[in-house]
Amino acid sequence: QRAHEKELDKLRGGGKRKSSTAASGNGAAKKKAKTTGEDAQRKKSGAEMKKEALDLIQRINAVEGVRQGVVYDTCPQVAKKIKEFLQHDGMTKKYLCVALGDINSNSLQKFLSAKGQDGCGNVAYRAGYEFFEKLRVLEGKGKSAARKANELKHPDGFSLEKARAGKYKWLPPQGPNDW
Repeated sequence: QRAHEKELDKLRGGGKRKSSTAASGNGAAKKKAKTTGEDAQRKKSGAEMKKEALDLIQRINAVEGVRQGVVYDTCPQVAKKIKEFLQHDGMTKKYLCVALGDINSNSLQKFLSAKGQDGCGNVAYRAGYEFFEKLRVLEGKGKSAARKANELKHPDGFSLEKARAGKYKWLPPQGPNDW
């Protein structure tokens, strides 16, 4: 099982410890604050938000039919989607890294801090694009105008390799006399 599925299983299992006052039996119970008006609406606990976040990730990763290995969004567009997704209640970078194929959190951070297309060689770029493409399909949304323009301009998708620093690119020898 993947790590986020294990987290979800832990949440569903309950497995919470009793508080020390209930376990010791000293009878000291805390009073609950009265709820009136706006407070009457039940706020979600951390565990509930965590469960919802993991359920969302599981539903997104279950989507089939998304083209693999081709990216039609720029690095800044994918980074923006990642930052917005992390704003969901209960969502953490840890869960997102697991959802993106168990990528390293340092890779995600480097991608998010890259300028322009500098993050195109990062694994988070491809994985993030595919993840948000699945989310788009799950939500039933159409392609954005920017996405359509990128498909026309880059029919094979954006490059997934970062250009190396320096003027020259080393090429392997083509024949026996090239050495």
